[in-house]
Amino acid sequence: MDVHTVQAVLVDVIKRRAIRTLHETRRGEAALLRGYLWGERGAESAVVGEILDAGAPEWLADDLRRHLADEHRHADVLAARLAEMGSPDVPDAPAGPLVRRKKRQLEEIVASFADRFRAGRLVPLLAIAARFEATAVRVLERHLSVLSSQGGRTERTADVLHSIVRDERRHVAHCERALHRLVDPQEGPELAELQARIAHVDRSLGIAGAVGLLALGQVYRFAEPS
Repeated sequence: MDVHTVQAVLVDVIKRRAIRTLHETRRGEAALLRGYLWGERGAESAVVGEILDAGAPEWLADDLRRHLADEHRHADVLAARLAEMGSPDVPDAPAGPLVRRKKRQLEEIVASFADRFRAGRLVPLLAIAARFEATAVRVLERHLSVLSSQGGRTERTADVLHSIVRDERRHVAHCERALHRLVDPQEGPELAELQARIAHVDRSLGIAGAVGLLALGQVYRFAEPS
């Protein structure tokens, strides 16, 4: 296996254990859902808004407006589930240094690739959106896989995640179709390079994020036994 495959396997193993540990307490379960809520309100919605602001053609803008409405609905559903659990909706956490670095690296990618496509910066922005959505699908499917063996009080959370992941799968397909339509055939190698650069940045927090989740779960487990 290459290094990226090894990293992906390691991250998956650690995150599955972290999810199981976090679900041992209400605070841990709420922390997972709050992370998803911040994602829906933050990075995912922001990049869709940037694409709209970048002058997306009307056929794409219509899809993006529906996409943005989905993200807002996801945030409402997650906030409602947190309220059911007695966990108040709190302001989004300030981005840490690793997240800020990732955001800066993605902005640099957009700037460096914008003039390499006929459609300009729409292409790198849309490629980032596609990566975010694909990552969301992978994260939610992993979470649901863990919950499928638990049952009990996790069923309501599983229902919420199922409703979100259905939309996220559709978003991935929409982003990929839009990229295919925007990118000229001769720009294919440039697109492949762009996607590889975005994937590299997206993976950069993988192991650190997984270990952080596991550590958080352990803290909650010792502080608040289930």
